[in-house]
Amino acid sequence: MKNSVYAVLPEADAGIAERMTTLEIVAKLQAKGYVFKAQAPSIAVNGALTALEEKGFAEWSGRRGNAKLWRKKKQ
Repeated sequence: MKNSVYAVLPEADAGIAERMTTLEIVAKLQAKGYVFKAQAPSIAVNGALTALEEKGFAEWSGRRGNAKLWRKKKQ
């Protein structure tokens, strides 16, 4: 799951308009045909994003309403 989430994240230099919320990531994965095993896909994606953040691959960088905006972290 982490690899799939990482693959759809916007690049590190993406502008604020290109950064994605968890729900947008879920929608993009579903559009690409990803089938979630979890009953709550947004919780599964949040878990993957947190793991990617802890490993230094993703970061949240702003908010849209109450939702965090995510992108890849500059390596």
